[in-house]
Amino acid sequence: MQDKGSLELEKKSVRLGAWYTAYREFREIHPTGAVTNTQRAEILNRADLLTANMSRASNSQLHTGVASLTTQFLTYQLRTTELMLGNRLTTGAKLRMAAVYAGLYGMPGALGLTRSSSVRFFQRSSDRSWLCHGQ
Repeated sequence: MQDKGSLELEKKSVRLGAWYTAYREFREIHPTGAVTNTQRAEILNRADLLTANMSRASNSQLHTGVASLTTQFLTYQLRTTELMLGNRLTTGAKLRMAAVYAGLYGMPGALGLTRSSSVRFFQRSSDRSWLCHGQ
Protein backbone atom coordinates (compact mmCIF):
# COMPACT_ATOMS: atom_id res chain seq x y z
CA MET A 1 0.00 0.00 0.00
CA GLN A 2 1.32 3.43 -0.90
CA ASP A 3 1.53 6.15 1.66
CA LYS A 4 -0.04 9.56 1.14
CA GLY A 5 3.33 11.24 0.51
CA SER A 6 4.17 9.09 -2.52
CA LEU A 7 0.71 9.71 -4.04
CA GLU A 8 1.14 13.46 -3.62
CA LEU A 9 4.57 13.22 -5.28
CA GLU A 10 3.05 11.30 -8.21
CA LYS A 11 0.32 13.94 -8.66
CA LYS A 12 2.87 16.73 -8.43
CA SER A 13 5.19 15.12 -10.96
CA VAL A 14 2.34 14.67 -13.47
CA ARG A 15 1.30 18.31 -13.05
CA LEU A 16 4.89 19.54 -13.35
CA GLY A 17 5.39 17.48 -16.50
CA ALA A 18 2.18 18.87 -17.99
CA TRP A 19 3.16 22.44 -17.08
CA TYR A 20 6.61 21.99 -18.61
CA THR A 21 5.13 20.53 -21.81
CA ALA A 22 2.56 23.32 -22.11
CA TYR A 23 5.25 25.96 -21.49
CA ARG A 24 7.56 24.34 -24.05
CA GLU A 25 4.74 24.33 -26.63
CA PHE A 26 4.11 28.00 -25.86
CA ARG A 27 7.80 28.87 -26.25
CA GLU A 28 7.96 27.10 -29.61
CA ILE A 29 5.32 29.54 -30.84
CA HIS A 30 6.61 32.58 -28.86
CA PRO A 31 10.38 32.09 -28.46
CA THR A 32 11.07 35.44 -26.80
CA GLY A 33 9.34 37.99 -24.61
CA ALA A 34 7.79 38.11 -21.19
CA VAL A 35 4.79 35.93 -20.43
CA THR A 36 1.66 37.98 -19.76
CA ASN A 37 -1.09 36.95 -17.37
CA THR A 38 -3.36 36.03 -20.30
CA GLN A 39 -0.65 33.84 -21.80
CA ARG A 40 0.03 32.28 -18.39
CA ALA A 41 -3.68 31.38 -18.17
CA GLU A 42 -3.49 29.78 -21.64
CA ILE A 43 -0.44 27.75 -20.56
CA LEU A 44 -2.26 26.64 -17.42
CA ASN A 45 -5.34 25.70 -19.46
CA ARG A 46 -3.18 23.58 -21.78
CA ALA A 47 -1.43 21.96 -18.80
CA ASP A 48 -4.82 21.12 -17.30
CA LEU A 49 -5.84 19.56 -20.60
CA LEU A 50 -2.65 17.48 -20.65
CA THR A 51 -3.50 16.06 -17.22
CA ALA A 52 -6.96 15.02 -18.53
CA ASN A 53 -8.68 17.76 -16.49
CA MET A 54 -8.01 15.91 -13.25
CA SER A 55 -7.66 19.00 -11.06
CA ARG A 56 -10.36 20.48 -8.87
CA ALA A 57 -10.51 23.46 -11.23
CA SER A 58 -12.16 21.19 -13.82
CA ASN A 59 -15.11 20.17 -11.66
CA SER A 60 -18.41 20.38 -13.53
CA GLN A 61 -21.97 20.55 -12.23
CA LEU A 62 -21.94 16.75 -11.97
CA HIS A 63 -19.30 16.99 -9.23
CA THR A 64 -21.29 19.31 -6.96
CA GLY A 65 -24.52 19.18 -5.01
CA VAL A 66 -26.77 16.14 -4.96
CA ALA A 67 -25.23 14.73 -8.16
CA SER A 68 -21.88 14.40 -6.41
CA LEU A 69 -23.25 11.54 -4.28
CA THR A 70 -23.70 9.33 -7.33
CA THR A 71 -20.71 10.54 -9.34
CA GLN A 72 -18.02 10.71 -6.67
CA PHE A 73 -16.35 7.50 -7.89
CA LEU A 74 -16.80 8.25 -11.58
CA THR A 75 -14.54 11.31 -11.80
CA TYR A 76 -12.13 9.86 -14.33
CA GLN A 77 -14.86 8.45 -16.55
CA LEU A 78 -16.83 11.72 -16.46
CA ARG A 79 -13.83 13.83 -17.36
CA THR A 80 -12.83 11.46 -20.15
CA THR A 81 -16.37 11.67 -21.52
CA GLU A 82 -16.33 15.46 -21.22
CA LEU A 83 -13.08 15.56 -23.20
CA MET A 84 -14.45 13.25 -25.89
CA LEU A 85 -17.74 15.13 -26.26
CA GLY A 86 -16.41 18.65 -25.69
CA ASN A 87 -14.57 20.98 -28.01
CA ARG A 88 -11.28 21.34 -26.10
CA LEU A 89 -9.61 18.58 -28.14
CA THR A 90 -9.17 18.47 -31.88
CA THR A 91 -10.65 15.56 -33.81
CA GLY A 92 -7.17 14.11 -34.31
CA ALA A 93 -6.43 14.32 -30.58
CA LYS A 94 -9.75 12.63 -29.79
CA LEU A 95 -8.96 9.80 -32.22
CA ARG A 96 -5.47 9.33 -30.75
CA MET A 97 -6.90 9.36 -27.23
CA ALA A 98 -9.60 6.84 -28.16
CA ALA A 99 -7.05 4.55 -29.84
CA VAL A 100 -4.73 4.52 -26.83
CA TYR A 101 -7.55 4.14 -24.31
CA ALA A 102 -9.20 1.40 -26.39
CA GLY A 103 -5.94 -0.55 -26.33
CA LEU A 104 -5.57 -0.08 -22.59
CA TYR A 105 -9.18 -0.30 -21.34
CA GLY A 106 -11.25 -1.60 -24.24
CA MET A 107 -13.60 0.42 -26.40
CA PRO A 108 -16.11 1.35 -23.66
CA GLY A 109 -13.25 2.69 -21.52
CA ALA A 110 -12.00 4.74 -24.44
CA LEU A 111 -15.32 6.55 -24.57
CA GLY A 112 -15.49 7.08 -20.82
CA LEU A 113 -18.25 4.55 -20.21
CA THR A 114 -18.23 2.66 -16.94
CA ARG A 115 -18.00 -1.09 -16.83
CA SER A 116 -21.57 -1.69 -15.70
CA SER A 117 -23.19 0.59 -18.27
CA SER A 118 -20.96 -0.61 -21.10
CA VAL A 119 -21.54 -4.29 -20.31
CA ARG A 120 -25.32 -3.74 -20.42
CA PHE A 121 -25.04 -1.74 -23.66
CA PHE A 122 -22.92 -4.35 -25.44
CA GLN A 123 -25.03 -7.23 -24.14
CA ARG A 124 -28.14 -5.46 -25.41
CA SER A 125 -26.59 -4.61 -28.77
CA SER A 126 -25.32 -8.17 -29.28
CA ASP A 127 -28.73 -9.63 -28.47
CA ARG A 128 -30.46 -9.53 -31.85
CA SER A 129 -33.54 -11.51 -30.80
CA TRP A 130 -35.68 -8.37 -31.14
CA LEU A 131 -35.04 -8.54 -34.92
CA CYS A 132 -36.75 -11.90 -35.13
CA HIS A 133 -39.75 -10.84 -33.07
CA GLY A 134 -40.26 -7.49 -34.77
CA GLN A 135 -40.18 -5.47 -31.54
